[in-house]
Amino acid sequence: MFTLLSISVLLLLYIFAAPTHEGQNNVSMLLFNDKSAIRRRPSLDSVPFAQAHEGTKLEVVQVRSDWVQVSIKTNIAGWVQSEGVTIIPPPLVKLSYRQIARRSIILLVSKVGLVF
Repeated sequence: MFTLLSISVLLLLYIFAAPTHEGQNNVSMLLFNDKSAIRRRPSLDSVPFAQAHEGTKLEVVQVRSDWVQVSIKTNIAGWVQSEGVTIIPPPLVKLSYRQIARRSIILLVSKVGLVF
């Protein structure tokens, strides 16, 4: 009984101390143009610094009328025209590993009859 209690306590400590990704924005988009210029500012006057090709999946940072700000890599962001792109929303129900583990622990504790 002591071993089960020790394992449960250690597991709870790990779950509540583990990092979570619940607040991250996971909205992405797909390009349907042959090529889209990625610009530093949302303007045709802004010089393109990169090209994204058809079928490229990019992370959406924000949307402004005819422009979409996208994240290319960790710290690189730019703007593409919204014409010819499709924005894909994140899944409606998405549980983190922490949420799943919490629910599993609650079920385990209720079945074994342990009270914390």
